[in-house]
Amino acid sequence: MILDTVFRVVSEDAETARRIATHLIGFERTDRPARAAHIIQITLDDEGTVTAHNDCRRFSLTTGDWDRLLTSVMAVINNAAIHRCADFAVHSSVVGANERIIALPATTGGGKTTLAAALVRAGLSYISDEALVLDEDGRVIAYPKHMALSPWSAEAVGLGHGGHERLAIPQDLSGEFGKGGGVLTDVVVSQRGYDAPDLEPIPRSETVPALLTHSFNHYKNPERAFRIVTEVARKAQAWRLTYGDPMEAAALIARRIADMPPATTA
Repeated sequence: MILDTVFRVVSEDAETARRIATHLIGFERTDRPARAAHIIQITLDDEGTVTAHNDCRRFSLTTGDWDRLLTSVMAVINNAAIHRCADFAVHSSVVGANERIIALPATTGGGKTTLAAALVRAGLSYISDEALVLDEDGRVIAYPKHMALSPWSAEAVGLGHGGHERLAIPQDLSGEFGKGGGVLTDVVVSQRGYDAPDLEPIPRSETVPALLTHSFNHYKNPERAFRIVTEVARKAQAWRLTYGDPMEAAALIARRIADMPPATTA
């Protein structure tokens, strides 16, 4: 179950099932039935050709290219889960350390997945590289989908350069999944294109535009979105990160934020 949407991936091939399951281990198992639109059927013929169908539509055809198949399957699941998400959600990576939960909102292509992977490599726990999801009380709902890393990003965080997108889970980075249910303690507004990384506190009020600007569903309930964000801004510490190298930035965040006591309400 992903963000309260039930998915079912079906395959009669044991190796295919194992590979898919590896990238879904961060999500809750459930006995609830899945809607037809959320069932993915994967078949493997005698020649080794793998075909994937979703709601009677073929969306991937590959022979031996597991990365392509996994990317396609996870993209279908991610798109459906995000589209159906009823809670307030923001494009953001989210990591945890001790008593803290840290969000790094950014646009698609803004480096949030690479930063998430770098932070996991630096010792923080992984909550999401895709979305900061907050319930009605402003508590974080974990969305631990796999990390899809470009060749450059994979190499930057020590996973090698395979020439194609690399799917990773925290264990690939010597890390672990984090837990939701806690209060967001830090919001880091990041900007790439600098040399040495720098991290400085900024007014908490800057949290509001940072989260609303990057939300992909605030329009569904603007009043609720504003209420949740202003409550987050009242409690969370806000930071501005400028950086070039993601591993250096992650080390700085781990050193400056991860071991701090939880933020207190101003």
